[in-house]
Amino acid sequence: MLGWCILTCGNGLKDTNETCDDNNTLSEDGCSSICEVETGYTCSSDFPSVCTTKCSDGIVAGAEECDDGNLLEDDGCSSECKN
Repeated sequence: MLGWCILTCGNGLKDTNETCDDNNTLSEDGCSSICEVETGYTCSSDFPSVCTTKCSDGIVAGAEECDDGNLLEDDGCSSECKN
């Protein structure tokens, strides 16, 4: 009898073909509907994956209002990526 592995995006377990799995299949939360890390996010390898944005990477993502690629104040975008 052969065993079958079913790889399922959205089950909270990062399978070999996935770069993240945050226990859902919604996009725009850091981990896409096909379980790939979205631009501007980093995701942990926890089960399920926890995805966050990185202020100062120059990419506006998630709740960021702006991201000018630095953490300087008073240059149009704060160190917390707020206008």
